[in-house]
Amino acid sequence: MRESRSAAKQIQTFKSQIVNNNEVLFDIDILMNVEAKSFVAVYNIRQVAEDAVKVNELMDNRLNAFIKDLGTKGISRSDITIDLISQTPIYGIEKSRKLFSKSSNEVPIGFEMEKNLIIQYRKYEDINWIASMAAGHEIYDLVKVDFFAKNPKLYLDTMRHAGLQYLKQAVKEMKNVGIELDTLKRTISEKNGAIYPITRYQKYNPLGKPAYGSLLKGTEATSVETIPSPSLYYNHFAFANYDIVLHSEITKPVIQYTMNIKVKYMDYPKPGKTVKQIYYLTPDGRMQLLDVKQ
Repeated sequence: MRESRSAAKQIQTFKSQIVNNNEVLFDIDILMNVEAKSFVAVYNIRQVAEDAVKVNELMDNRLNAFIKDLGTKGISRSDITIDLISQTPIYGIEKSRKLFSKSSNEVPIGFEMEKNLIIQYRKYEDINWIASMAAGHEIYDLVKVDFFAKNPKLYLDTMRHAGLQYLKQAVKEMKNVGIELDTLKRTISEKNGAIYPITRYQKYNPLGKPAYGSLLKGTEATSVETIPSPSLYYNHFAFANYDIVLHSEITKPVIQYTMNIKVKYMDYPKPGKTVKQIYYLTPDGRMQLLDVKQ
């Protein structure tokens, strides 16, 4: 019921454009905010070891332990994909001394393996305990989180219906001022789009930053070196340029579907009713309408 009142509130003013004396164009923009039904988190994991066999063993141990813990919270093995990114040798510099010269040679001293762990989950809030569990296995690099809707076609159908209801009311309002549109020829075009949360996070400068000095206590370190990370916030796409906004109350990141509907009403002269006007040039240089009886 709340949504119907919201939609009705949006349909108050109507945006139309007179193309010329014979055409009227309605340009309707619709936005619908949809909460995702499933999510995919991508973690990046790196492992270093002395040889290729050892690096694979250490990587598998970390991943298998993490996957087992995820299973205790309801994320099955079928919801997880392991994507091998690279396995590369690490070289060191070895100096060799000869009788009359010195030289430096690259020699392999180990291997680095990189994998992405792709985790599908169903509730938006689950990413909190997933991140905490990942940290317990020394997995920290959350690359991204993707949002997915269950059936986008249903949302597009809802938007199209709202747009056509908007148009129907607009035509009725035009009729109240003596403009008959429903008897004219018409053409319609539609364009759809989607705005995902990953594209709507923006940077900002925080007023304060945490102090890291306390972390030095109990360690042999004398200074703190941090990895800069941007401060971000979710900023949904603005509603200002839309004629209809469905589900306008947003409390979490959402998928925002957009639709533009253009409807052109055309009034062409009927056959046999064409009015011809003929002008002629008078001797004094003026254009004069010639009265021709049809």
